[in-house]
This record gives sequence, C-alpha cells and structure tokens, in this order.
Amino acid sequence: WVVSQPPDMHLKPLMTELLKRILDGNKRVQEAACSAFATLEEEACTELVPYLSYILDTLVFAFGKYQHKNLLILYDAIGTLADSVGHHLNQPVPESQSATPTQGAPISCSLSRNTSRS
Repeated sequence: WVVSQPPDMHLKPLMTELLKRILDGNKRVQEAACSAFATLEEEACTELVPYLSYILDTLVFAFGKYQHKNLLILYDAIGTLADSVGHHLNQPVPESQSATPTQGAPISCSLSRNTSRS
C-alpha cells in the first residue's frame, strides 16, 4: 500500500524514519528497523533509486555501530537493496543528492518481487 501512493505521501517519510531507527543506539530497535527496511526494499524495488545515496550513507554508517547479530541483518538489507535496485547501484550520484532524501518520480519496478525471505 505504501509504495502504491505518491512517494512524498508515505514512502519517503517511512523510509526516512526507518533509516533513522537503523542508527538507533538500542540493538533491538536497530534489528527491527533493519528488518523492516529490508521488507520495504522488497516492495519498493526501484522506487528507492532516487534515495540511494541517502540509503547507502546510512547503511554504511551502521557498519560502525552494529555488533555481530545485527551485522547479519544489515548484510541482508544490503543484499536485498542490491536485488531491488539492480544496476542502479553502479550509477554515480550527484553531490547535491548525497545528504538527504531527494525528490523524484518513482521508477516502476522491473524486477519480480521475492516474497520469501531466506
């Protein structure tokens, strides 16, 4: 439902709040937020492309905060992101887009959505 609405209505606010919680000091909050974000990645697919720089900056920063158990969940979230956005990870991001979520029209998902988590 979230990804079927205009991105500024629900996707961007939800994504922003989940990314903040990924960096929370509480391990349980980190775990829940990272797992929820991986689920969002599966559904949003390439609609996350306009926000990749912000997402990647947050996930990379999380490597310095996470301990063993949550690192596994973080790796899963990064792998899910790669599956969801595909080749878009290889594209350079303009400097102006590296600090905060950007605005942009959603890109339709061209990947089949994986409904099972491994």
